Amino acid sequence: MIKKNSLADYPLVVVFGDTHIGSLVALAPPNYQFRRKGQEVHIQASILQQWIYAQWVKDWNLVYGLITDGNDKKIRDLYLVHLGDVIEGSHHQDTEVFSNNTEEQLMVARPLMAQQWSWADHKVLIYGTTEHEGKNNESSIRYADMINADVNDQAYNLILPNDVIFNLSHHATSAMTTLNNITKDSHKPEGLLPRYAVRGHKHVVDDTGEKYSYTRAIIAPCWQARTGYAWKVANDNRADIGMVIYDSKTDQVKITRHYSKEVSSGRPKLHRLGLGKPIERYPEEIRSDRGRQRTK
Repeated sequence: MIKKNSLADYPLVVVFGDTHIGSLVALAPPNYQFRRKGQEVHIQASILQQWIYAQWVKDWNLVYGLITDGNDKKIRDLYLVHLGDVIEGSHHQDTEVFSNNTEEQLMVARPLMAQQWSWADHKVLIYGTTEHEGKNNESSIRYADMINADVNDQAYNLILPNDVIFNLSHHATSAMTTLNNITKDSHKPEGLLPRYAVRGHKHVVDDTGEKYSYTRAIIAPCWQARTGYAWKVANDNRADIGMVIYDSKTDQVKITRHYSKEVSSGRPKLHRLGLGKPIERYPEEIRSDRGRQRTK
């Protein structure tokens, strides 16, 4: 019997996004593969990607500990939200990808996040940008079908059992602008305003905190380091790696943020190519910005 006011009454919400799988400077497992023209293609992640993946594992270990009892028994619901740009897609003649084929990128994305989606009791996928997701956001629709998630193309209101509302969308300019846009109808009672408005797209955390109004606006971290294009247009900015975790038991938000020299030190080659020293199993020099590929 579930005791009243036990953790079962207080779900956990995890909001993450901008995974950009397919990019050579974004989330990837240490080794991954997909089929191309009937052949198996194997790719080894770069040093930078291995670091990003280590933070991915660290954050999901934290989430798992919050939804289980220590003996692998699930004790509370998990609301899992992806804010869009699941894959990098094919755009602007991009060469910083392991493949320009979106189906091949989705082949890697599906197993990479399968375990996390299997924990979720409620799954939401938000449309990202058409540059990454294709015309009419086709890749988001395909991915939502794969994981059996609700997919939404506009701001989505997620309402929790404690009546807390999360307003979720991909695009944003800043946390303050998001807050102003949501609260401009000041005659609305607090119960009709979202408690949290979470956005993606910017790849840099921004947060209005608790000092302005009932609503708190957050620009979430991402799972992609700086691309070559980003270095051209704003080479003094960083990329924040992480996610947003909300515990309805405590009504507290935790934003995980991870940094490394490869992500934030201002070394353009590592950012642009995602390449560091080859890992010990492959001591030869990595010569291609497409990563180490082999077929068999």
